[in-house]
Amino acid sequence: MSNYCKNCRFDHRKATGENACPITTLYWDFLDRNMNVFEHNHRMVFQVKNLEKKRADTDLITAIREQARTLRQRIADGERI
Repeated sequence: MSNYCKNCRFDHRKATGENACPITTLYWDFLDRNMNVFEHNHRMVFQVKNLEKKRADTDLITAIREQARTLRQRIADGERI
């Protein structure tokens, strides 16, 4: 596998905060919004379990949703992320 994130200014391990990776944030938000589709897919078991942990931390999942909403708006406005 390649490491495209090696020289990136974002931290691919973070979904929220100033240095959070926009891809990570949008990934967890997408999975959260479409959980009903993925929860019955056997290939998504680990991701769904991780999302359930994030949902248990209401502050974290709220922050992910808000940051994703902001990112989507910035992208829609044509802003470079």
